[in-house]
Amino acid sequence: MIGHGILILVSVYLPPKKELFRSDLEALFALGDAVILFGDFNSKIINWKCNYSHRNRREMEALEKNLHFNIVTPLTPTYYSNNNNRRPDILDITLMKGVALKLSCIEPLQCLDSDHRSVLMSGKSGSRTGPAKFDRRELPRDVIELIRDKNAALRRLGKYPTCDNKSRARCPT
Repeated sequence: MIGHGILILVSVYLPPKKELFRSDLEALFALGDAVILFGDFNSKIINWKCNYSHRNRREMEALEKNLHFNIVTPLTPTYYSNNNNRRPDILDITLMKGVALKLSCIEPLQCLDSDHRSVLMSGKSGSRTGPAKFDRRELPRDVIELIRDKNAALRRLGKYPTCDNKSRARCPT
């Protein structure tokens, strides 16, 4: 890959009741110069479009500043509970340090029948570090309509967690 010697990819699972420790992230980021940690950190923050902030929130925010890594989150939920009283949520995130990649996609795969969605992340080599600026009005009309439908379905599911609304939130078309 252009711009990297070795890129270390680590799949992570942090159980919901376990605390996020600085030493754990330091050890994982010490595996190489360019490291991607990807998975279920159970560290929800409402700024990431999660339903609520988890107790690990403060630690994750402090570590992001102190250890100088980037956090990338999907735009849609990665977890759909089988319990209709629980709303879909984002559990899977990506932490990147020293990575010269431009993420072109990070999204849950909606085609699998499981409460936890597999997440697809794809990137292209590049040196840009800031987020891309774009104007939503420049998107094609059908894409704008699809985004509106998806957002409406997710809002409906949040207010009325029925099986029908859960199905529509997974695939609004």
